[in-house]
Amino acid sequence: MRYRIKARLAELGKKSVDVIEEIKRRGVNCRASQFSDAIHERKKTETADRICEMANDIISEWEKGV
Repeated sequence: MRYRIKARLAELGKKSVDVIEEIKRRGVNCRASQFSDAIHERKKTETADRICEMANDIISEWEKGV
């Protein structure tokens, strides 16, 4: 799995919905199914790449306590 998103969320005690809501707050429309497809690499699109990159950035911020 790219960026270890699910594992990192579990370590933080967060859920996918927390990341999805933050992605939406940052201006990108993201449904739960899109998020799942993107992080499990079932879709190889620009949008999926963007979702993964944004999720990685958001989780990194949470890990740093930002």
